[in-house]
Amino acid sequence: MGRTFTAYVDEAGDEGLGKIREGTSGQSRWLVLGGILVSEERERELVAWRDEVLEPFPQRRGRDLHFRDLKHEQKVAATNLLAAKRFGIACVCSNKSTLLENPTIYERFKEQGFLYRYLTRMLLVRLTEGVKQADRGEGGG
Repeated sequence: MGRTFTAYVDEAGDEGLGKIREGTSGQSRWLVLGGILVSEERERELVAWRDEVLEPFPQRRGRDLHFRDLKHEQKVAATNLLAAKRFGIACVCSNKSTLLENPTIYERFKEQGFLYRYLTRMLLVRLTEGVKQADRGEGGG
């Protein structure tokens, strides 16, 4: 039997296709789902990793840190710190404006939850492949 892994998934953007954002109003142009894949052995290190990333930001309150709120140099520092850790990562991105180009595709994807479920399935395929690669000793968690 293979090792045990946990996937932590989050999204950015929204699935709406009504009015894609132009300037400051409208729905996001992108819907992105990403996940990290952590082996059971590494999972107990996650809190320490979080604290390590937060350490350069003593003025922060709580344990949340949003990448979008960081300055470029801070983003580079946080990314470099995480790059040294052992976990897998997968991401799927949908540029929703491309769905508007084909009426048949648009009708299907504007159905409530369809785009989100579609991208979730694609992300799970990638995370599952990451587990297979890790079990074969090819990297990951």
